[in-house]
Amino acid sequence: MVELRTRNLLVRPLGQIAPTLLHGYLIQNRHSHGQWEPARSDDYFALESVKARFVSGEFETPDERRFALLLQGGSDLAGVVNFTNIAGYPFEACHLGFSIAAKHEGKGLMREALLCTITHVFQTLGLNRVMANFVPRNVRSALLLSGLGFTIEGFAKDYLCIAGRWEDHLLTSVLRKDWHGEGAPSRARITPG
Repeated sequence: MVELRTRNLLVRPLGQIAPTLLHGYLIQNRHSHGQWEPARSDDYFALESVKARFVSGEFETPDERRFALLLQGGSDLAGVVNFTNIAGYPFEACHLGFSIAAKHEGKGLMREALLCTITHVFQTLGLNRVMANFVPRNVRSALLLSGLGFTIEGFAKDYLCIAGRWEDHLLTSVLRKDWHGEGAPSRARITPG
């Protein structure tokens, strides 16, 4: 079992936590996360639906690495980090997605988690690129990604349907050769629209 530790977090594969932890996280953050995610039906948030996703193996597939961010005690799910669409040679890249519980915003926990998990996927998967795309008005994501060294590579009009409407996205990435982890200055600042 993969288990990573940071100063404040225990990072485990999402599929290896109790479904009730994820269910509680989804319910508690439904409204705060709703503005940044695709519209979801009520069924998505039901405990039985969450349990079914665990049973189906949805969180443990070969082309994804999904991590639960647990506070060191292990009973509080503070956030989730997802590396999806993992592609091997010749692309050797993936997409990064993340969310933090509203009650833990602004504490530096997501930065701590991303430093650890991005380093882990670069080392274990041999990727060349990690890509992260976000809605330009999402200032928190812009500042976080910029501070980690992600650079803007493009702009995509009507890229994803978020909260029921098509949203433009800024396309960013960090390359393995440019990844220095903790304390590395970013090469370019991401400026939110």
